[in-house]
Amino acid sequence: MPASHAPAVNDLVLASVRIPGGTALYDVHVVDGVVSRLAPAGIPVNPAARRVDLDGRYLIPGLWDEHVHMTQWALAANRIDLSGAASAGEAADVVRSALSGRGREAGDTVTAVGVGFRDAVWSDVPSLELLDGATRGVPTALLSHDLHCVWLNSAAASRYGVAVDASGLLREEPAFALTRELGNLPDAVVDAWVRESAEAAAARGIVGIVDFEMTWNRDVWLRRVAADSMPSGWTPASIRRTLTGPLRRGCGPVWTWPTGRGCCGWVRSRY
Repeated sequence: MPASHAPAVNDLVLASVRIPGGTALYDVHVVDGVVSRLAPAGIPVNPAARRVDLDGRYLIPGLWDEHVHMTQWALAANRIDLSGAASAGEAADVVRSALSGRGREAGDTVTAVGVGFRDAVWSDVPSLELLDGATRGVPTALLSHDLHCVWLNSAAASRYGVAVDASGLLREEPAFALTRELGNLPDAVVDAWVRESAEAAAARGIVGIVDFEMTWNRDVWLRRVAADSMPSGWTPASIRRTLTGPLRRGCGPVWTWPTGRGCCGWVRSRY
């Protein structure tokens, strides 16, 4: 790295960091997202530069997740986890709390989906009345852990045109058919969820992924890039080159997402 550089107004200094393999403190200078200088800590810098004191923390290159099913990841992140529910009543309480926390309202265009319940080991039984009381008109479908059962509320049953009895349950083929239907979401919804999931990953130092989604998703990513539906700090130009460049024969639908040119992840909070 160069020993010095001309000060710039948009400089960032990551001060008092350690590099793996040593204990000495350094200041890392970043200009326009690129590491431009590594200097012993405490050397005077451009007073206009933004200085972040990292107090001896270690600085490493950003992390890559080399195997992601990005759309499935985003869908899962927006589903309600019912795996810990020990009863139908407890599952209903989890759903009630999740819908309240997410600001869901009656008539929402996107069905709320929960996953992972195990009604075979519950001491009570699911019912349409119980789930209706917890969801207050928000269309809701809960999938069992083995996907052989779906617990619906009245709003979801009406939305998808299915008949349910007082249990609110669908099993086997009717459950499979509805589960497939629940995955048919508007592109705008899925793209927004993908962006949220990517931002959450970036907050943990993930600066790039390799997407193994089981579909031909080149056009999907081109759409997301064109709509600027990418996490902050990721580099649309680099992603565009990846998507529009030549494809090798025999390769599956695998897309790499490079991020900021410095490939440096900034973790907002402790793991």
